[in-house]
Amino acid sequence: SMELLLFLLANAQMKNLMFICAYRSNEVGVDHPFADIMTKVTESRGEFVAKVDLFSLSQEAISQFIADCIGMEEVDSVKELVEVIYPKTMGNIFCVMQAIEELVRKNALYYDVMCFEWRWTVDKVELANQVGADVVETVKSKIKGLSVNIQNILAVMAYIPCSVDVSVLKELLLTDDALNENEIASLLKESSDEGMLIFLAESGHYVLAHDRIREASRGYLGGKEDHDQLLLHMADVLQRLGKGSKMEWCLYTAVDLLNSLPSDKVNVTDLIKQNLRVSKIAKRRGSPGKENSLLRECLERLQPFKWKDYDLSLEVYDAVIVSEYTLGNQDRVTIAIEEVLDHAKCLGDKVSAFLHRVKSLCETKDYAMAAHEGVKILNMFSYNIPLKPTKLDLVREKMKLRLAFKGRSYASLTNLPVVDDPLTELFSEVGRDCLFSGQPRLVVVIAWTAVRRAIEKGIDRCFPLCLVMLGTLLGKKGNVRAANEIGNVALMISENFRKNTGYSYTQFATYAGIIFYLQPFRSGVDVLQQCYKDLKFSGKFEFSLGSMLNYFYAYFAAGLNLGSILESKLLVLDEFSQSIDKSGFAATFQIHRQFVINLRQRSEQPTLMNGPAFSEMNDQASKMALRDASIFRLELAFIFDDIECMAAMLETLAAYPFEDQVISRFHIRACFTGLAAFSL
Repeated sequence: SMELLLFLLANAQMKNLMFICAYRSNEVGVDHPFADIMTKVTESRGEFVAKVDLFSLSQEAISQFIADCIGMEEVDSVKELVEVIYPKTMGNIFCVMQAIEELVRKNALYYDVMCFEWRWTVDKVELANQVGADVVETVKSKIKGLSVNIQNILAVMAYIPCSVDVSVLKELLLTDDALNENEIASLLKESSDEGMLIFLAESGHYVLAHDRIREASRGYLGGKEDHDQLLLHMADVLQRLGKGSKMEWCLYTAVDLLNSLPSDKVNVTDLIKQNLRVSKIAKRRGSPGKENSLLRECLERLQPFKWKDYDLSLEVYDAVIVSEYTLGNQDRVTIAIEEVLDHAKCLGDKVSAFLHRVKSLCETKDYAMAAHEGVKILNMFSYNIPLKPTKLDLVREKMKLRLAFKGRSYASLTNLPVVDDPLTELFSEVGRDCLFSGQPRLVVVIAWTAVRRAIEKGIDRCFPLCLVMLGTLLGKKGNVRAANEIGNVALMISENFRKNTGYSYTQFATYAGIIFYLQPFRSGVDVLQQCYKDLKFSGKFEFSLGSMLNYFYAYFAAGLNLGSILESKLLVLDEFSQSIDKSGFAATFQIHRQFVINLRQRSEQPTLMNGPAFSEMNDQASKMALRDASIFRLELAFIFDDIECMAAMLETLAAYPFEDQVISRFHIRACFTGLAAFSL
């Protein structure tokens, strides 16, 4: 929702529409996500942004309000009341209303039916004693005066994050006398009349009128036992109701309620399993933060008896490894990996830990080290893969592959059975690292070994990536038609896994590394954007960002319209990359955005990458970021006919290898290198 809000607010194409964002400034600090959004929006659309600070009301305004409430024409006549209420509420209108109601409840302020006016007969000191210093305590005092049934309803609603209908509320209530739906509806109406609830006309439901009412209702429950008993009852009901996608909120709420209870009140094993279940839902729904918090709760609850329940412990640690890696928490990933490697009973149970050890090495961009470690791990599974294959090794591996194929082509792989083989993902990861570290022979050996394993055991969801890896290498060597054949086979095999993230990743990798050799860039733009959505939704954030990186390069290479919505997309992706500590992707999206700004806005120096989105003068810019910036500066120099800049960028880019895994980026560089050289 935050990303959507940023996208809408920063979108220059949104016209004739006013957004009003209201928030409590004392509860939104500089490090709050919403404060960051407002900073970005102000930077991008400052001339359209107006900030209005609504301070607490003055004593004069409160005096007028109180006088109006009790029908006094003269403000001076309520001076005593104001002198009592204002210091304790500091002009907060909600607190003022609660204070007045408290005085009425305690009969310190009453309506004289003989004189037809509001009166108070006690002095100022006594009045002050009747008003609580804490608004929550004031609300509690009000709740105390309501019926027991209303108290129970408010207590239940305080733990529900959304509005609920009467039938659900009936199930959640823990009362001695069962209430029917009509009675509950009547009590809800009464609560609304008392100012505790607000009726939502659109849904026909009630919600608590203020956060302080929620806080007071939670704290109002009698003893600790009553509180825990209610939460256990609510969690049990919500778990029964949590069927179907529209009721998944019930499972989220149930597990949060149970997590708030001490271990002696719950079945810890069942609670860990429930947290695991809901964390998977959160991951599927694209909520990595919630998934991670639930898994950390699992880990904390597991500590007293970890590895005594071997299967549960392994499942928790494997899930934690993936979640922490996704969020970039490398220290936690390392701890979890070592825990699994120290306690797992067999090599098969260590595959996920091995895989993420290799992935963690990639975070340092030392792909050669990651490839070396990956090959060592694969050889633990009885594969004799040489670290530095010779031509003779390639001949041997090719012979093994021919024997495995038995005269069939790569297309025959589409007929293999589908299996779950976790080791295949390790093959694809190690092969990718070999590709990125410039070890083509090792890539071929690993890919061929993965093919032989698939022929023997069947195809796993990650197997198409092994083919893409091989096809990408063939394409780089100029054998484009063979690469295209293998890429098409990979796409056909991936159809078996359409509901799996492997499908989206295969689509992304195949288009980015193979298909664009023979097909126009426009044909893959929509595919890459869909891959981004699917991969992000499933928690594969690094791959989703890679898909969008290729999307923008293909978009630019296809010569599509550079509208303002493109800038908004890039801004959202920049923010998202930084939020998961992927600074390399963030820098790339900043460069893309600055490129678009240079083309769309007038500037005295349009060939300089030095603006609101990106500055190559920044000492923190990486070598690869400077390469990407130089590619775009070369294009800008040609567009704006800046001869000096063209010459400078050609010289700068000469220091970088000409080979590139991203075909669309290579296309842009190659085209404008040729055009610039021709111009000079």
